[in-house]
Amino acid sequence: MSMIKLTDLLKEITEGKQVGDLYHFAPLGHISNILDNGLQFQKDNIDDHLKEYSISTTRSSDFSGNDIYNFTRRASRIVLDGNKISQKYKIAPVNPDNIWNLKGIKGDRYTKSKGHNLFEERIYSDTPGYLSTDYILRIDINDKTEDWKDNKYLYQEILDKANINKIPINMVKNY
Repeated sequence: MSMIKLTDLLKEITEGKQVGDLYHFAPLGHISNILDNGLQFQKDNIDDHLKEYSISTTRSSDFSGNDIYNFTRRASRIVLDGNKISQKYKIAPVNPDNIWNLKGIKGDRYTKSKGHNLFEERIYSDTPGYLSTDYILRIDINDKTEDWKDNKYLYQEILDKANINKIPINMVKNY
């Protein structure tokens, strides 16, 4: 039996797990619902987690270099407090060998091949439901997104709900 040093135990208790910011990208049309309910945990598709529910996030604030970059340029970026989330939920990296039959991608979560940058981290829950809006630090909307320019009513609705939830909304030039 090994003895835990008191200093190591105190360090673990006082510091907690340091995760940093996590990013979730969603179409502007989904933001109103997210502000009402939070981010929804979906049934996971990875063998090791089939009995769990997850939310897909990334550590990459722009997700450039990934095939979905064209999507993220048009999407809203939800910035999450990974440190706070990790106190209640498990957060784990995704190994691309285990998901979606991604062709030509081998290695760990930092794989860079054929233009892919995979920095996916999933937030796991044992039960379905929603991640509270309390974990949202801010929402960034790319000002190149035509959705908000074409739908001023939706944009105003998002601003009103964000104000109620005390979540800053930022218009940004690029991710």
